[in-house]
Amino acid sequence: MKKFNLLLATVVLIASATAGAQDMAAGLKEALTVATGKAVQTLSKSNGYFGDAAVKILLPEKMQKAAEVLKKAGYQKEVDDFVLSMNRAAEQAAPKARPIFEDAVKKMTVIPIPLPRPGRSGPALHPNPRY
Repeated sequence: MKKFNLLLATVVLIASATAGAQDMAAGLKEALTVATGKAVQTLSKSNGYFGDAAVKILLPEKMQKAAEVLKKAGYQKEVDDFVLSMNRAAEQAAPKARPIFEDAVKKMTVIPIPLPRPGRSGPALHPNPRY
C-alpha cells in the first residue's frame, strides 16, 4: 500500500507540474490500473492474503465468540482451517476481480481539485494565471 501511495503521489506531482487536467486524469487512471495489476499479482499468490497481516481475512466479529467456544472444545484446527479457506478463496478470486476494477477505473471521472499554492491565495491548478 505504501508503494501505491508513493506511486500515486508521484503521478499527481508530475502531472500537476507538467500537464493539464486531462493528462493528469489519464496519469491517475494509469497509476490505478498498474496498482490494480500489482495488487492482483501479489494477492493471488499462495499466502497472498493469509500470509500478510495487513490484508488477512479474519473471522467476522459476530463469529469470534463461537470460534472461541469451538477452540475450547477441541476444534482449534477446524477454526484455523476455516480462516485459511476464506483467505484461499480470496486469493483465487483476486484475478477474477481485476477486470471489474480496471473497468471501473476506465469509466471513472476525475475532477481536478484546485489546491492553494504556497505563498498564494488561489488554487494551484486554476486556469486563470492571476491566482
